[in-house]
Amino acid sequence: MDYRTGVLSLYDDLIFRPLEGFNSLHNCVTLRQTMCMLPYTEGILPIQVPQKYRDMSVLIEQLINECALPVKVVGTLCTTRGHCGVLRVLTATAEIVTIQRFTKLCKISTLYGISSTQPFARPKQPVVDDKIENQKLAILQSFAEKYGFQIASDLTQAQRYE
Repeated sequence: MDYRTGVLSLYDDLIFRPLEGFNSLHNCVTLRQTMCMLPYTEGILPIQVPQKYRDMSVLIEQLINECALPVKVVGTLCTTRGHCGVLRVLTATAEIVTIQRFTKLCKISTLYGISSTQPFARPKQPVVDDKIENQKLAILQSFAEKYGFQIASDLTQAQRYE
């Protein structure tokens, strides 16, 4: 870890990941204008993104201290135009909520900054059962009568069975 450059390198510099303080204004989405929201409603808010995220697709996720916000934000993808974008939020309180302009709503990162690892698990070989069993003619006829299927009367018994 190099705190001076803000980079985490793994496996002899094979993987580089930026160290980011997600609560700084350089990595957060802010509200463009003061908004009022009714209780238990969903709304689309105009947001402002930092300069380095202009005109690109970004990943938006909730802040670590998300409980301090009066609205709930779900992780979403957003395409920005200039330094503007939109964000869908939910008001989960019983009061009218006013969100002030320049309030930090959530953290932002590029799609290229998504890093994840999952353990590899070998799939078990499924038991292959290639047998196709044909139903008996009596079962098929009772099914057709029960559910009211109209099978053409000019067909032979073998053709009906197919």
